[in-house]
Amino acid sequence: MTKSLQNDFWERYQFQEKDIEYLFNHLIEVEEPLTPKELLQFIVPTIIAGEKKKIEKQQLSAGTLYLPKNHYEIGQSVVFPILNWESGKVVSIRAGSNPDIPSFEVMEIEFAGGDRRQFAAALEKHELNTAPQNNVDDPTLDPDYVIKNFGKILVDRLKKALEQ
Repeated sequence: MTKSLQNDFWERYQFQEKDIEYLFNHLIEVEEPLTPKELLQFIVPTIIAGEKKKIEKQQLSAGTLYLPKNHYEIGQSVVFPILNWESGKVVSIRAGSNPDIPSFEVMEIEFAGGDRRQFAAALEKHELNTAPQNNVDDPTLDPDYVIKNFGKILVDRLKKALEQ
């Protein structure tokens, strides 16, 4: 699972009542008329932020986010951002052994298809201990890209939604 939208998201996007309400509130705040194109530049980043939250929620619904500093239990589902958000179950846990670092655990994860891999746990200092940010490579989640490539169709749809 990746952090991206369906390929045809923007081609199919229909402005909803919440979008129009959001724009209406924005117009009240700025106290000046704006063109549909100007409104689009305001609403697209808001739509993208909402979609990113939906994607994250969906990804994390498959299990607990893997961070090496955490402790895990046998049978627990864990999601691995570094593995394209693949999830697996903890099948075993043992004490780790490395004289160069403090005590830690090694957990074995079984992924779909039966593949098994080992990951560090209870490891306080590790570069992966920071939860991933929204560093998305998908251009359909970039407002400038969206407006450049889908602006005309979105402006037309926004005009129709505003007329209604």
